[in-house]
Amino acid sequence: MGRTVYFLLLVVFIGVAAHAKASAVPAITAPLFSWANEKYLSAAGQASRTSYQVYGDFSSTLKGLITSAVSHGSEIPSQLDWLDMQAVQQQGPEVVLVVLGNQLKTSHLRSKAAQSMLAPLQRLMDKAESSISVPYVMHDVSAALGNREKGVQELTAGLDKTIVVGCEGGSEQSIESALQAVGEEPHVIITCTQVQEGSAGTPQAVAAELQQLQEAHDAVAALNKRQLTVYAVQPDASALVQQRRRLQSSNADVGVCGQLCQTQVKWLEGILAAFILTLAAFSGMCCLYMLDTPTRFEKPKEGTSRAE
Repeated sequence: MGRTVYFLLLVVFIGVAAHAKASAVPAITAPLFSWANEKYLSAAGQASRTSYQVYGDFSSTLKGLITSAVSHGSEIPSQLDWLDMQAVQQQGPEVVLVVLGNQLKTSHLRSKAAQSMLAPLQRLMDKAESSISVPYVMHDVSAALGNREKGVQELTAGLDKTIVVGCEGGSEQSIESALQAVGEEPHVIITCTQVQEGSAGTPQAVAAELQQLQEAHDAVAALNKRQLTVYAVQPDASALVQQRRRLQSSNADVGVCGQLCQTQVKWLEGILAAFILTLAAFSGMCCLYMLDTPTRFEKPKEGTSRAE
């Protein structure tokens, strides 16, 4: 019995350690939004909804959404419950617009001060026939630090009639000029927002990105097609890396325990000592209770004592 218990504890410990190791991969959350001029996103019976489910892989989530829309519902991944299969299969979207940004954060959605800044995005989703907001999509830090062009190439792999606008370094081509140059109407249009390097991470950069989103949406809406728009945010992990480097290069001596540190250590020592003493006292009381010692002893009888 004892060996079985020890074996089960060992299995649980190994499972917890493996899960902790897997969850230790650094990741960042960023929002994703999608809306359409048809009932494509009304799978839950609601025209506008918010999904608080955490999606673990940005690339597979976005690629699955685009592939499902282009294939008219024939290849919908099991983890995506956004699309209304009946609406997509009957009259699927004729064009899918994907706008890749990197300035909007999930924290902006919870901030009351940022609501006026998010007004352009809110208007686009309010005017749509169906929409969905996904605040939590996980991005691997190594992938976020990678080349955006490489990510776009992986996204467009296997998709027909796809054009990419403004995702190459230094490219400022507009969607209108790209459509005129292609000559045929594509099924998928992927565009990337561009902000000035000095203003990255500021409210002005977020406002500029949302303005570019508005312009891209209006340019595709002018085609008068059944349209599905996806605004996906790829977080700028370089800012986090630079902040970490600044902290590491600061003059603060992290090896010295100051006055606050010493006070916290003393409190921690006291708490640990009190916990150990309490545990020892409780264990001792349990042991005494298990001994079942009598509270009193009977006196020997007088006859027995005289005979002796």
